[in-house]
Amino acid sequence: MKRDRKNGIHYPKTLKIRIFGGILYIIILLSIFILLIISNVNVIISILLIVFLFLLGIGPIISGFNKQRLHSLFHRRTPRSNEIKETPVKRVNNLSLNFEYKSALLKKCSKCGMLLIGSVKICPNCGNRELD
Repeated sequence: MKRDRKNGIHYPKTLKIRIFGGILYIIILLSIFILLIISNVNVIISILLIVFLFLLGIGPIISGFNKQRLHSLFHRRTPRSNEIKETPVKRVNNLSLNFEYKSALLKKCSKCGMLLIGSVKICPNCGNRELD
């Protein structure tokens, strides 16, 4: 690190930007809080809103704005092998399309028109045993 004449320690440029951004962010939050109090918003709601905005904005200031790290966090690459794996095609010679359908989920009573579930045998409304 380079030595500064006045302080004796030279801070990196990114650290200065983070400190300045944090101070500016706190000033903006305080001005929003004052505007909320002046406009007669409930104090508890104002404080909760300011705390939420503070926590939302202070994270990137502390950790830095590293887009590469953020991108690699959400989009992880799986290692690829150079060899292409070919799976053999499975052929089905005897394919039968004869199958039975399941019973309907809903049935309609032919007498009163009430919708019933498929497992009901007798209509509870009219007592009819014939369901469509």
